[in-house]
Amino acid sequence: MHNLSKPNCQTNLRQVGDACYIWAKENDGRWPVLSDIPGEFMFDPDQVSKRGDRFIPDFLADTAILRCPQDSDAPRDGRFPGDASYVYLGPGLETEEDALAYLDAYLQAARAGEPLPVPEYDPEALDAVGRSAMPVAFDRPENHDHKYINVLYADGLLNWIEMGVRYPATKAFWDKLAEVEAAMHGNAGGLGF
Repeated sequence: MHNLSKPNCQTNLRQVGDACYIWAKENDGRWPVLSDIPGEFMFDPDQVSKRGDRFIPDFLADTAILRCPQDSDAPRDGRFPGDASYVYLGPGLETEEDALAYLDAYLQAARAGEPLPVPEYDPEALDAVGRSAMPVAFDRPENHDHKYINVLYADGLLNWIEMGVRYPATKAFWDKLAEVEAAMHGNAGGLGF
């Protein structure tokens, strides 16, 4: 059973956010892109460990921060991003409608063998939309007994959101994400790429 406590999980998400913010600052406001491995909704930690042409080993030195301390079911082999307890989509998906449309496009591209889409956003317009309204990373509902999730927003704010209240803590979003991940990983008669 998972503990409902949140501080360590929030600390991890805050570190993920810090790494992304620093990376974005050095990359013209662009956030790290998703892994190009179908079904891995996390950035490539090696990408975030680089500043331009320089490799900074301590930039995201401990990939264990990609594992929620409450996630007792996570494999301990350290293979990331595939074993991440968190979902990272980056900025660009402000509403549940945006997220569902994105996941549909992602699944269609994967089925067609096309490049996987990345959520679109204009770094300059991000401030106008409101960074506090843009979820970028969050933990999985199973990390906290399907009752709450921690959500990191583009402004660095962390919220502890009750499941079912609002995106990204909605049943429709998690059902769609589960459908896409099952198709990518060959579960439940999925595509098994």
